[in-house]
Amino acid sequence: MDGQVNWKWDANTQGWVAETPPEHPLESVAEEVIAGYIFDVISSMKAVEEVIWKPERKDSEQTHKLVMDALKTLPNLRHIDVSVTWLRTPLDLDSVTSLQEIIMHEISETLQVDMFEGLAKAVAQNPQLHLIDIRNAGFYRRNIDEFQCLHQVFKYYPREAPPLRLRDLRMFECRFRLDDITIPHLQHLTSLQLLCVEEHCTLPSQPASQSGANLDRDLVLQGKDSFCSNLEDVWTAFRSIGVQLENISIDMVPSSFLDYLASYSGLKKLNIDLHKLRNSELSDSMAAKFYDKSIIGHTNTLEELILSTSYEGLWCIGPHNFKTLAQCKNMERLCIGVNLSQLPLPSDRNGDYKTAARSDIEHNLITTLLNTAVTHMPKIQFIRILEASVMDCCSARPCEVHSVQGPPSSRVASATILTDFIAPASCKRLPFLAINSLIGRRFGFVGCVVEDGELKGSLRYVLSNN
Repeated sequence: MDGQVNWKWDANTQGWVAETPPEHPLESVAEEVIAGYIFDVISSMKAVEEVIWKPERKDSEQTHKLVMDALKTLPNLRHIDVSVTWLRTPLDLDSVTSLQEIIMHEISETLQVDMFEGLAKAVAQNPQLHLIDIRNAGFYRRNIDEFQCLHQVFKYYPREAPPLRLRDLRMFECRFRLDDITIPHLQHLTSLQLLCVEEHCTLPSQPASQSGANLDRDLVLQGKDSFCSNLEDVWTAFRSIGVQLENISIDMVPSSFLDYLASYSGLKKLNIDLHKLRNSELSDSMAAKFYDKSIIGHTNTLEELILSTSYEGLWCIGPHNFKTLAQCKNMERLCIGVNLSQLPLPSDRNGDYKTAARSDIEHNLITTLLNTAVTHMPKIQFIRILEASVMDCCSARPCEVHSVQGPPSSRVASATILTDFIAPASCKRLPFLAINSLIGRRFGFVGCVVEDGELKGSLRYVLSNN
């Protein structure tokens, strides 16, 4: 069935709602026939350990109830991944006691509170859970409701029971708080993803209520009027309780995060979206601390470093961080920005980009990064270079609202640098390379000779998306 979601503006609710098209009579008949077999078929698969369920908008409520009832009969179910957009029945997994991984994503327009209720009840009945993934992706950036918080996940978990030993927590567009309710379940975390989480929020005067499901103020907030932690406090708390993460993905970089990184060693994967750092002076100060102190203890273990930015600054490659990057001997994937203003570009739009790019081909930043990677990172497989432009503050906008002001298109210059790069003779393998939309294919030789029946020579890139 077509899984495309259509949305319309509802004047009554002043919000976007999912639009369900009328069912075709023949489809309804066919679904009714098939529904008669659904429970028996699913419940017969006793060895199934992993289920990925994406209900469709044309499915009936009866079908979803049958599937849900059948899932509860699977004795070995370890992993469930469910999209709730079109789910017409609440999550009802509290009778399943074998779950180790739960993934719930997207928005239910009518049963969202019930979905979180079902999630909380399932968590309470599965003490062996080690992964919880809540991807609460709203449409048109809808508001995050008060029940969509970390407390809701643990609200039914018995206080007298040993806490969960969660290893992997992923939260997208939710509310996050660390306190005596949540911290015990997070002390064994090794992987954390916090994206688009809300800060500095307070509970409304009346808790939300829908379909009989109520937010328990006392249990959730323990008398507090705020249930979103300041992210500065989150990393301070992790440091104090000794959480040592191996995999981190975030889009907010408080100063306490840099102190947290500097407090231990062993990080393997770090993915930071830096687009919210729009104060250039503060951003550069944090970048300098990151390369000089925070990441030093992880250079021996770091396998993946992704620093996504569109703005120029010290997060990008340059003489200030090449030495640190060269120490990352186990690096496999690297994504980092390059300051366009520091590339050899012509002085005006009508200039010769190829000539400018070749004016200092041996020492431009991209060439230096590639030489650093192929010389000092023997495991490197993938390099992506993002072109970062100057960030100018517009006086007509509020403070710290910026526009990106870049030079004319640098595609020709980047392509020239890419194809003119010649790897050192000692290099036997080139990583996959992307410079914005340019893709460098890793096979090609310069000065080829045949020795002992083998083709030998210096490796280079050729464009594969011409």
